Amino acid sequence: MAYKFSTGSVNRGDIYAEDDVQRNTYIDWTPNGDSVGIVAGGTTAFVVSGSTTLVGVNTTTPDYTLDVAGTVGIDDYIYHNGDTDTYLKFTGNEVNIVAGGQSMIKLDYNNNANDKIQLNNTNANIDVQIMDDDGEVVLHTDAGTKRVGIREDSPTSTLHVSGSQAGNFAEFNSDWTLDETDFMANFTGTSGLTASLPAAAAATKGRIYHIFSSLNITGPGQPLIITATSGQTIGNEAQSLGLDNDQGNSSISLVSDGSSNWMILGLYSQSENGGDP
Repeated sequence: MAYKFSTGSVNRGDIYAEDDVQRNTYIDWTPNGDSVGIVAGGTTAFVVSGSTTLVGVNTTTPDYTLDVAGTVGIDDYIYHNGDTDTYLKFTGNEVNIVAGGQSMIKLDYNNNANDKIQLNNTNANIDVQIMDDDGEVVLHTDAGTKRVGIREDSPTSTLHVSGSQAGNFAEFNSDWTLDETDFMANFTGTSGLTASLPAAAAATKGRIYHIFSSLNITGPGQPLIITATSGQTIGNEAQSLGLDNDQGNSSISLVSDGSSNWMILGLYSQSENGGDP
């Protein structure tokens, strides 16, 4: 099928495909002549509006310069006109939002092999902030100083928290082995218990536990026993340490040296009458 037009103007109505027996595939001119559409199988697939200078795909009433009522497929880039270093880039299992040549957000998915979402992927000296609903900073990362601020946009330490802090607090009335989910552990009950520490190894280096004894025991000899794994020590002395109930509520803070010892950060014991031990 072919069309041949003269070099002058030609007035035509809708142009139909001559081999289309259903007569539902054609070029559609609107009655007022301000738009033209491509109709295929009775469905308008493409419209150009002269009065609004809008283009519609799969819609006869486009609302935007290009209005696609459906799914759009992109091979690689979507660029900001006149701004070649601002774009959205697609590659295999990767999406990268770039502004001014700096990667703002990048998703790199490798099917669970080092998958990650990266902010500031181009390693520029650009800080990242998360804001609250009042315009205040909730989280601030300083790219130049490698510092993080919580409710603080000028952190002066590696982690600077301007506000209260809290950690996981759990109570146990039976023997318990501490793990990565524990932080503050309070042991209660009416008989001696054992708090077992994980190995002081590379995987736990720097981990801190705060352990409290609130045992309500009448008579001596049933303290809270804190024990390290075989061959390791607490305070570079012994494998086990007891918080004696005879001295009232007691607590100890420990930190893993990442090798074979749990260092004692602090040990506190209060006598039953509230005085010094």
